[in-house]
Amino acid sequence: MRPYLLIAILLVGAGAVARADTLTFTNAAGSGLWSDPLNWDALRVPTGADDVVVPAGSASCRITTPSACNGMNAGALVVFDAPTQINGPSTFSAGVQLNSTITGNGDLTFASAVDWRAGSLEGAGLALVPEGVTMRVVPEGQPTLSRVLEVFGTSRSMTRSSASRARKGCCGSPTPACCVWSTAAPCSRARSTARPS
Repeated sequence: MRPYLLIAILLVGAGAVARADTLTFTNAAGSGLWSDPLNWDALRVPTGADDVVVPAGSASCRITTPSACNGMNAGALVVFDAPTQINGPSTFSAGVQLNSTITGNGDLTFASAVDWRAGSLEGAGLALVPEGVTMRVVPEGQPTLSRVLEVFGTSRSMTRSSASRARKGCCGSPTPACCVWSTAAPCSRARSTARPS
């Protein structure tokens, strides 16, 4: 094989390798949609190799089509309406509304309120709820937990959102229709792999 042909093949092959970037959600299109390339500073939708920043003070970011990223640092509300794979460590500082599935091996730190209405938390990573943060789980949406959930604190309050029957699931005990885990008081770490059903 001629040397210049080999060099050309290597250069073409190198150009085909996916490039990982850090993409920032700008909401320039005004739609709030993850899937709109105009809402990203790189004018493209993130891939599973990209790190994502949703800056504080920006509009909420709504994921309505199956999506992926390496890691996410969210300073604004993120709404998961479609399955999302998160492969690296991620922090959600301004709230999460979970209506679909989050999967992947990245550890998820929910540093602000979580409203878990449906879908599942899956994958090998941890889901961490620090002290002082509330995770509200609404069993009517049949959320499922297939990863380790760590709740720091023992002050968990279970409150009833409707008069529907009690269900077994949250922390392995009978719970009302809406389960709120609040970790406002400092104390020992609770670890649950319970699957609300």
